[in-house]
Amino acid sequence: MSDSYHQNNNEFSIYKLRHFYKNKYLVSPFSTKRYYLSYNYQFKCLWFRTYKVASRTINQHFLDNTPKNKYIYGDSTGYCPTDFKDYVKFAFVRNPEERFISCWKDKVLNRDFYQFGTELHEEMKVLTNFISWVEKQDITHSSDAHLRTQHSLIDIENLDFLGRFENFNSDFKQLANRIGMPIKEVHSKNRTRPRPIKILAADRQRIQSFYINDYHAFYPNLLL
Repeated sequence: MSDSYHQNNNEFSIYKLRHFYKNKYLVSPFSTKRYYLSYNYQFKCLWFRTYKVASRTINQHFLDNTPKNKYIYGDSTGYCPTDFKDYVKFAFVRNPEERFISCWKDKVLNRDFYQFGTELHEEMKVLTNFISWVEKQDITHSSDAHLRTQHSLIDIENLDFLGRFENFNSDFKQLANRIGMPIKEVHSKNRTRPRPIKILAADRQRIQSFYINDYHAFYPNLLL
């Protein structure tokens, strides 16, 4: 094998030890904040993943453009911001209500992701009932990233780039240009346009209540 191959693998091993293993085994046990991190050493960027916000699309672009030994799709972990001073730290956010409805459709209407069981699952297919169930969950520290508040999934104070789902194509192209990642076209984040559903005014208010910090941080213009 070529010297460059061994050099690239040695560099990856150093990065993995310095960042991935350090965060997982040394930082996380003492960290009060954890994030779903992806490390891209090809383009020197750190991605704070927010689920139901085009995460599959972003991941596919990285897979398409990054050597396997320079990309880590990590799990929930603490991290040291000072280790990534030279990295572009980014995230994407979405209208909290639309993100919540997307989660309900995907995880409840399409399947029993939360393992409610037959009878309770049928009840949860009524949006109002699912909202009542979510109101009892700790969605700021929840292990379910699909329901967890977006502000708790992002280290906002150390963020370099924040994109929006609503402007995904243009924002992602801007990010790609900033990190130097080639991009011919943006993968479609949605194959089909979802049909809008009618939401009761009271239910809309309840959704806003448990995602109030996300609205204040990212969508204050949508506050009722």
